[in-house]
Amino acid sequence: MVKIFNEFYYIDLEAIEVFLSIPPKEGDDNNDNQFSAIKYEISKLMIEVLMSEHKELDENLGIHNQNDLSIPFKIAFNTLLKHNILTKF
Repeated sequence: MVKIFNEFYYIDLEAIEVFLSIPPKEGDDNNDNQFSAIKYEISKLMIEVLMSEHKELDENLGIHNQNDLSIPFKIAFNTLLKHNILTKF
């Protein structure tokens, strides 16, 4: 496992499924697995940004090292964390 900001994180696949799903309309018996294409594409992009960040994290540098992270990484990390898709282990 790799530490990020002195914590271990994982991508919660069940949280992604809940986040992407569209609840059926009232009175609609057809409960197919519908999902939001927009949320899917944005979530996919944010996960790709997290997985492709190339900067080495030196835990000894603390806050100084966090400033070296890219803006897309910071936004993706915070957004996925807010929606409980990225979860502390």
